[in-house]
Amino acid sequence: MTLTLRQCAQIAARHIATIFGVAAVWIVFFRLNGLIFYGLDHSVFASWIFLPAAVRILAVLIFETPAAWGLMLGAFATSAPGTDMSHVLAICFMSGFAPYVAVRVCQKYMGLSSDLSGMGVGDIIRLSFYGALSNAVLLNLTLFVLGTTHIDLVQVGTVFVGDLLGTALVIYALAALLWLLSSRRKG
Repeated sequence: MTLTLRQCAQIAARHIATIFGVAAVWIVFFRLNGLIFYGLDHSVFASWIFLPAAVRILAVLIFETPAAWGLMLGAFATSAPGTDMSHVLAICFMSGFAPYVAVRVCQKYMGLSSDLSGMGVGDIIRLSFYGALSNAVLLNLTLFVLGTTHIDLVQVGTVFVGDLLGTALVIYALAALLWLLSSRRKG
């Protein structure tokens, strides 16, 4: 199939809009997380509740590769001031790569579709679990390789629990909102 220049421009425009849209949503959830759960950080890299983890999983599941780029851009925009640029870039890469890996693995082995159709509670729990596990392991491995941290199981556990709880809170809040909206339409 050959694409026209116009079709290529439309695809590029959609991808760019997705990248910037996902980055904006990441920034909002990152700031919201800081306001609501201030003081629940184990370190600058780990929070016991991390709402943006849901953005990672849902964005990559729905928007695929452009979402991973948007997550990287959002992570760059919210990186801690004064952090070494090589560390910032590595963390940004992991912010997009880890959920991409988790979603792809779940799609391949669990048969998840990108339009969320047919997903049950168990699928959401497994996807959240693998997203949290992927991020906790890959982020901490990256930080260890860069010499930022040593292998700290509390840090790994904090990232895992924070991502899992953050994803669960956002997904259940969305489910409650959808339930409210659907019950109002019926009533």
